[in-house]
Amino acid sequence: MKKPYIMILFAVLAFLFGNGFVFAQKSHFQERISIVSNHCSNPRVASCRDRIYIVWQGVKEDRARIFFRERLNREWGPEMILDRSEWGNNADPQIALDDNGNPHVTWIFTDLESSAVYYAFRLKNEWFFHAPLTQTSDKNCEFPDIGVESGTNRVFVAWQEGRGSRYAIMCSTQDNKGRFVKTQVSRPDARDYNVYPQIFLRPTPVIVWYGLRESNFALHATLLNLQTETWMRYDPAGFENIPSNRLPFIMADEEGLFYALWYDSDGSTDRIYLRPQGDSSRGRTVLVDDNPRWMNSVPSGVIGSDGTIYACWRGESIFGGQIFAATAKGGTHPRSFHESQLISDGQKLFYSQPDCCLGGEHGVDVVWVSSALDGGDGAVYFRQIFK
Repeated sequence: MKKPYIMILFAVLAFLFGNGFVFAQKSHFQERISIVSNHCSNPRVASCRDRIYIVWQGVKEDRARIFFRERLNREWGPEMILDRSEWGNNADPQIALDDNGNPHVTWIFTDLESSAVYYAFRLKNEWFFHAPLTQTSDKNCEFPDIGVESGTNRVFVAWQEGRGSRYAIMCSTQDNKGRFVKTQVSRPDARDYNVYPQIFLRPTPVIVWYGLRESNFALHATLLNLQTETWMRYDPAGFENIPSNRLPFIMADEEGLFYALWYDSDGSTDRIYLRPQGDSSRGRTVLVDDNPRWMNSVPSGVIGSDGTIYACWRGESIFGGQIFAATAKGGTHPRSFHESQLISDGQKLFYSQPDCCLGGEHGVDVVWVSSALDGGDGAVYFRQIFK
């Protein structure tokens, strides 16, 4: 009996947004963020008090550039190009905030001769651009991540570096004099397919990534020994059975407990799943989406200070790819997700690549793109949810 009402809801949403319907509280609905750039991808969002920052990769004059935009007190500032390159392409931006709410951004630069990791930060509304954290002519630098440690404002940047199937995980962080020092954190003898690093800084700096182990993908991790300032192998207990071949998105709560979020087939379509780190009684796999007749993919998520898990993903529907979100309250085992919400507007714009962060007043800020390669408008969209 639900289906007719769901179809009517989609139709009403598509009509209202497609015809420019103006709502009394506009910020509760999606906004287009990118104006100058086109063919946008890889959007990332970070929030602090009354500020929201968004970075993304976009095309301008046939080159990939890094774009930045800020919202202060509900007013969006101008869209700006953050990188300063006069040639080549810039890709895969990531953003993090320090204790004062200053944005720190890293990205990859490539041209015909080299590949490099760039880093910039803003202080009192002025941007500072560091020399490349690494630059190489015989390897590719890819998929960076960035974190800023609370209390010290120490910056950590990780990335994968290599070519073909031979990749290592690298990290550059500041020493006690503020100088960035580059270190290989994956083992020298583990040279194949070390990919997709993620940084977590609470309660102790940890970097996780995926790499081969006995011919299968497995989650690898390294932990920073704060006394010796060296990275040491770390095996998160209770996380041995996650489906690493699906390359799950990893989240962590404030206590450092990991959660894996991925999509996989249930035999008829792709669904979104979550598994927490823990023993067998608490480490059960949980179904996140309630979209069993359509494909679901590219999940992202964040965990609130109260343990609530917020997940968002791309789900197919009668109006093509849309962005959905769902929550699971903390303190319950196993976790149970509430009914999911459609958070994009229902237009046939091939929405994908959602990213989210904790926003103000216990809400969540979400960004995504309309995929130009699939026939969308190539723009970046933003919405606040669960406020």
